[in-house]
Amino acid sequence: MESQSLHGAYSHQEVLPDEPELIRCLYESLQHQAGFHDFLAMLTAAINGCAAQLSFIRKAPRAIEHLWHAGLSDEVLAWYLDNNMIEHDAVTNYAITQPPGEFNSALPLLENGPSRRRL
Repeated sequence: MESQSLHGAYSHQEVLPDEPELIRCLYESLQHQAGFHDFLAMLTAAINGCAAQLSFIRKAPRAIEHLWHAGLSDEVLAWYLDNNMIEHDAVTNYAITQPPGEFNSALPLLENGPSRRRL
C-alpha cells in the first residue's frame, strides 16, 4: 500500500518505519491511565516532529474535554486553555463540522489565512 505525502509518493515503511511499535503503543494507550501521551511522543519522534496533540472536544458549548499531548509546554497549554482558544481555532472548528468517517485537510484554511511572516 502506498501513501502520498506533500513531496511525492513514499511507502508506509519509509514514512513510519516503526509502524508495528506505534500500533502496539496506540492499543496500549487505550487502557493506560496516562492515555495517549506515550503514543503521541512515539509518533512525534517517528515522523521527526516537534509536537502532537489529540483532543476530545465538546461541540456546544465548544470546550476541550480531554487533551493529550507531546512536545507542548505547560505554558502554551495553559495559555490556550485559559484564553478559551478552542472557540477561535479555525482548524478545530473546520474538523468538527465534517461528517463522521470523512476527512478533509484543513491545510487550505491555513494557506488562505492571514499572511505569515517569512524568516
